[in-house]
Parts: sequence; C-alpha cells; structure tokens
Amino acid sequence: MVATLAAIYLGFWTPSATAYSLAGWQQPARTIPKSSPDYDPDEEFPTPAQFAKWRLPHVTIYSSFSAVAPKISGDERNVTFTFTMGLRNDSLRQIAEVDVVGAMLSKATHKAVARSKPVVFKQFENLTIPHIGALEPYALTAGSSMTGEFTVPTETWRTDTWLELQVTRVVPVANTSNYHDIGNFIDFVVNQHTADVERAVLKDPSLVHAHDSVGTNPILVAVAYGTPRLCRFLLAHGADIHAKGSRGEDAMLYAVSGGNPKLLDFVYEHGFSVDPKTEIPLKRAANLNTVRAVKWLIAHGAKINRADSAGYTPISVAILFGNMDAFDALLAAKADVHCHTKQGLGLIQVALPNPQFLPKLLAAGISVDDPNPRNKQTSLMTAAWFQSGSIQWLLDHGANVNARDSEGRSVFDYAKMGNTLHTDRFFRELYGDLKRYGWRDK
Repeated sequence: MVATLAAIYLGFWTPSATAYSLAGWQQPARTIPKSSPDYDPDEEFPTPAQFAKWRLPHVTIYSSFSAVAPKISGDERNVTFTFTMGLRNDSLRQIAEVDVVGAMLSKATHKAVARSKPVVFKQFENLTIPHIGALEPYALTAGSSMTGEFTVPTETWRTDTWLELQVTRVVPVANTSNYHDIGNFIDFVVNQHTADVERAVLKDPSLVHAHDSVGTNPILVAVAYGTPRLCRFLLAHGADIHAKGSRGEDAMLYAVSGGNPKLLDFVYEHGFSVDPKTEIPLKRAANLNTVRAVKWLIAHGAKINRADSAGYTPISVAILFGNMDAFDALLAAKADVHCHTKQGLGLIQVALPNPQFLPKLLAAGISVDDPNPRNKQTSLMTAAWFQSGSIQWLLDHGANVNARDSEGRSVFDYAKMGNTLHTDRFFRELYGDLKRYGWRDK
C-alpha cells in the first residue's frame, strides 16, 4: 500500500535534515506471496530507511492564486495579498497543522526583504480522497479551500520583488490509534499490510460501517489505497461497495485517486463506469496527476474531451494544476488542445500560471494570442491583468501587443485593471512602452 503512494508522489518529495527514529518499528513479514493471484506489487513495503524518509512530516504548496486584488492600508504603509492555495503532504504522516507565510523576495538575490505573520491552518479539505480534518498521507487539499491574508510593508511591493508563499511549520497528528476516525483509518491502510487491517476489523467488526462527515468509509478507502484482497474481505464482512461520498463520489472515483490498476480493474469488474454522470474520473486523474489512472481510463474508453460544468476538460485541468505527466499522457492520446472553458479561456491562457506548458502548446498549433471568443481578450491581456510571469515569454514568441478586446481595451488597460493603484506603472517599468515589440501609440 505504501508503494502505491510512493510511486505516484515520490518525485515531489524534498529531502529534510530532520531525523526520525525507527525505534519500535519492525517491517511486517509479507502476508501475500508473489505466487498468489492476490499478490500486488503496490503492497510491497519499503526498506526501513525508505520508510523513515517517507515518514518525515513535510508539506509543500502545489498551487496558489490571488483571490482578490492586493489591498493597501489606509495609511499606505502595508499591502495585504489574499491567496487561495493548495497544500500537498509529501509524507506518510497525517498532518494536523501547517503554518504559511508570505515572503516578499528580491528577484536579484532570492532573499526575503519582508515576511508576513504566519497563517495557521488546522482543518484540511482533502482532495485526493474526500475527507475533512487532518491532511492525509501523500494527499492534496482542494485548492479553493485554503485562503489566507499576507501583509507586508508597501515599500517592498516593487517590480524587483515578488511574493512567495512558504510553509514554515508542520505538525503531525499525535494520536492515530482510533480507527473509527476515518483520517486514522486512511493512515492505517496506507502504512500497514492488508493482514493488519483485516485483524483490526475482526477485532472490531463495527469498523466496516465507520464513516466521516463526507461519506468516506473503509471500503472506499480500500479501493483507493488498499488491495483487491482487502476489498473482498471488507465486502465479505458487510461493506457496501456502492456507498458514495456526500458529493456523489463512487468507488471508481476513489480508485482513480489511488491510481492502482488492479483496484481500478476491481471496481470496473463490479460494474462501475469510467464516465459516471457525477464527477469525471479522467478529470480527477488529471487533477491529481495519477498517470497510471489517466492511461487506464483512456484504455477503457473514458471520454477524453468531456468537460465539467465550467468547461474544463481533463487536459485543461492537468495544465491548471501543473501536472506535466498527466498532460503528456492526454496529449499523446490526441486530446483536443483547441478547447475553451465557458469563460472563454483557451489552454494558453489556462497555462499562464504554469509557463512550462507554453512551448508544448505552441508546438501543438495553438496561437500565442489565443483570444477569448467571447470578448477577444488575448493571452497577453490576461497575463498583464494578473501580472503573470509569462508576459515576457508571450512577447518573445510574437504576441500581438496592438490587439484590442471587444470593448477596445489594450494590454495597458488590462495592466491597470490588475493593479490596486489602477496604474500600468509596474507593467511599463518591466516592459517599457513595447515599441520594440511593435507597439503603436493611438
């Protein structure tokens, strides 16, 4: 079970100098021999050294977006930035508390010239599998669920600085022994063998019917992070595989979150669809970057260009959350790169916060201007509005600096819209008057 998560997230782990004692921990003996049809490589336990490393509490910020325009205090001494963010737990520990600060960094030295007071988060809406409470092992939070205000001196808000959110403190859950707490049950399934979970259920049969506030229960945890053997065991002891989360998430969506092909096969064989009417499994796989699930779903006929209610397709979701592996798999499967959201955003505009996608999108035949069909807003206008770091790339690759939207607004008008001071001063200081890119004064 540990290896399932490690295979998906190991590339995100950052080494830490913190030591973790293995005193009292012993690697369990294998309970499923390789010759058994129940054998699953994803249940292989790591070595004690790997286990120690993966148990180090470590949380990073995987996405952040400005929720509103920066707000300057009445005396103009401070400016407050409001950000929503997504957190990623890069360890096998449940996390109880995370502190985040806003650091204003010098572009020249990358050193902080100011830091905000920490924002303390103690409740997490887990995205990987639905759960509200502690941050699960190797899980992501829903990006829109985490919001904080970060205040720094106004004098530090300049064109030679940028604000970066930083995690400064991580506190793991201290007591994980109550398995009726679904967060603890998730931790138990992730960190122990199938036989250990089976013994706990035999000791306390009521565990089969435990659930949390959003409907996640042991069988749904098992199809995400367990093994087919554990799923069959729970079903034999009264679990209902057709139970759903509070938002209609079924066993297929939970299996997609874990990304284990054997568990995907298991739920598929129990009649679950790769395209249910509720949430889109391929979108969830793209969101979580569970590449094995992306490939499995495509191979089993999932609609590769199916959009959600906001018009986001799986490939646009992969870009939005910076998931290059999922993007590459969807691009290789011929996903539509000329799609637009219901707001009219094309993939170039979706990619502005994650510019690593821009060269591949340009090579796929998308116009660098990528105008919004609703209002003719170009990628450069959007980048100027949100003061995106992608502006220079767009200019260097031929973005039309003279374009006007359907209301006649220019890129400079968009720069003013995105600045609290309602000026394009920052934009002009960074990029000049754009004459070298063909700008014509009107």
